[in-house]
Amino acid sequence: METRLFALGVCSPRDQLRARQRARQIAGLLGFEACQQAALAAEVFAWLRAGRHSVSTRIAFVVVDRSLKVELGARRLSAPLPDKLPHAVEDVGWMIRELDRQAPFVIMEEVDAQNRELLAVADSQPLRNVPGLRVNESAA
Repeated sequence: METRLFALGVCSPRDQLRARQRARQIAGLLGFEACQQAALAAEVFAWLRAGRHSVSTRIAFVVVDRSLKVELGARRLSAPLPDKLPHAVEDVGWMIRELDRQAPFVIMEEVDAQNRELLAVADSQPLRNVPGLRVNESAA
């Protein structure tokens, strides 16, 4: 069974950020872990940025056979759904459409979300592990 969750025409940098945000939100509503949500959002954004689309393209988020599929032209991404879904798949599609309809897209909110994702990664990978970076741990 196939359930279309969301599709978006992408023709500007603002649309690219909106697609990134929706990818993260869809993954969250489907119960993916935070690191998986961030990875999916980053991959979608990287695809769109690398494509440098001169004409409008369409990105679609679909659930097929217990997998989330992301389709952008000839590109396809697939991720198995978590074992326990927090919401029915059909409800996720409705939730995203309602978000898109009712919540205005604010670019800085997505930039803030990306920053939080990076900080979460930094918490799991301390800065002292970055080659060439010095961290002064003495209290001022």
